[in-house]
Amino acid sequence: MPREAMPPTYFVTFSCHARNHWLASPIARDQVAVSFAAATASGSIDLHAWVVMSNHVHVLATDARCAVGPWLSAFRKEFALSARNALRDELPAEARSGQFWLRGGGHRRLIWSWQEYWQKVHYIHSNPTRAGLCESATGWRWSSAIEYSGQQRAGMPQVADPPEGLVDLLWWRGPLDPFGVDRH
Repeated sequence: MPREAMPPTYFVTFSCHARNHWLASPIARDQVAVSFAAATASGSIDLHAWVVMSNHVHVLATDARCAVGPWLSAFRKEFALSARNALRDELPAEARSGQFWLRGGGHRRLIWSWQEYWQKVHYIHSNPTRAGLCESATGWRWSSAIEYSGQQRAGMPQVADPPEGLVDLLWWRGPLDPFGVDRH
């Protein structure tokens, strides 16, 4: 398949309104994981890596319909509605009405190289350890790091294989010749 026909892969970060820690409870983080699991099971998105923190979420995803933005908007809206019902006792009053997520589509970055893809996977998985929430990436339940270690968990999002068509930035392994002539 030509590179132009490949669905794009995005690294996305979205946060709770006013950066509140509304995902601090295990029940709230479980709700995000369940929502991601439903999206991957339905085939609406390929989730390559993910993590749920107390006030934000990181996702590395590909949508075969080339529509990560609309999927993310729908996910955020559906989650906010379901979270308010399912987490009524877990959420503070301000999270139960009004805006749940920070306005806008969050931070979204197109990933087009293998090097950047794996850098983002590492960044996502090391987020809880950098925050001091666990000693190793696989120690955080609300992350795909456990699947990357070879374990499978029931009820968690299905982690997709890396996308095809990413560019290798290190294809030239020798010293760069300023005249474009290979001297080897």
